[in-house]
Amino acid sequence: IDTMTGGQWWLNIITANVNPFVDGQFEGLFRQWFGLHGVLIVLAGLMVLYELYFDRISLYSIWFGAATINTLLAGKWGAGDSYFATAIAAVAILSGIFAARMLRGTWRFPENYLTRWLSPVGSWLTARRVAVVAVAGIVVPALYLLYAAAVFHWPTEGPVFREVSRALGIAPNTGFALYDSAGWTPGYAVIGQIPTTEDIDNGWRLVDIVAEGESPAISEDAAFSIHAGKQVIANPTQLRNLYNNGLYDPTEMITMIEDQAFHALVLRALFYPDPVLYAMGQAYAEEESIPMNGFYYHVFRPDPSWPARRDLRDQIYALDGDGGAVFGAIVPPVDGVESWLWITLGDVGWQQAGDWVDGVGIFTREGARLTVTVTPDPEADSVRVRVEMD
Repeated sequence: IDTMTGGQWWLNIITANVNPFVDGQFEGLFRQWFGLHGVLIVLAGLMVLYELYFDRISLYSIWFGAATINTLLAGKWGAGDSYFATAIAAVAILSGIFAARMLRGTWRFPENYLTRWLSPVGSWLTARRVAVVAVAGIVVPALYLLYAAAVFHWPTEGPVFREVSRALGIAPNTGFALYDSAGWTPGYAVIGQIPTTEDIDNGWRLVDIVAEGESPAISEDAAFSIHAGKQVIANPTQLRNLYNNGLYDPTEMITMIEDQAFHALVLRALFYPDPVLYAMGQAYAEEESIPMNGFYYHVFRPDPSWPARRDLRDQIYALDGDGGAVFGAIVPPVDGVESWLWITLGDVGWQQAGDWVDGVGIFTREGARLTVTVTPDPEADSVRVRVEMD
């Protein structure tokens, strides 16, 4: 596969997933896994011990061991409870085999040092085999009922669910209309709630925003672009992972954002690389926040003040050590012109010397000095900026 994709499989599946380990995330997810599936994990563990000492190790036991070790990867940034899915499947199979043998009484104990040591117990159980099987017929179903209670998951709103929840006194224990016995821990995805009418209406509203016009839109959740029939613009977490590992240059994407090539940005988790997020915050302004399914989707539109600010920024960056001055007239961004200038100059190593005094700020870098003057122009509803290199 890697050869056929020109190395992209290894780059995007393996290398891009080399992420930092998040303190406490694996521990929380492991505790959650054992708390939910502990009954089956114990039965599966007993089955593994039986095979280890009295039978041959099966592929199921090897699979269970490997899958459990693999859950360590759940501690990485971007990982989550889904990393336990394979271990849960192995646990379900092994515990089922253990339960079936208990109900059938089909255990075999070849002679070894353990059977000799435990021979009094073995003889006692063998003499009461019928009774042991009968007890197993009660205990095994009871254990699975206990397991069902441990993994109980129930929407508390919607047709039928609302009425049943009120009748049984089931109240949501998440930030959604949902009872989830798992609770929550970092890395856990809370899913299962039924979308409300508002959720559905707002979802289609977001699709309509992405579908506007002929120009593309960036949607952090790809489903909106797919439903709108628009091209999906990248995978944000994948770009972030590659960028953090030094394997992605976001220059082209940043240029398109600064060119305001997208008619809208629909963002939620902000999982793009930091330079991309910075460019988005510079060239676009938030128009509205739309709630859907327990989250807020932030809609950004091109900021009309950005072209002037971009032009001023580029002129400032073009100043060299021979001196000179640049001028610009811009509409104040949200954080104010002085704040924007401090950030913009700081991006290329200029440090402010003291505070702003009457709209004048002094910046220095490697012996060079900039005098920045900010003058409001009420008539033009703008701010005039003069940047002079001494």
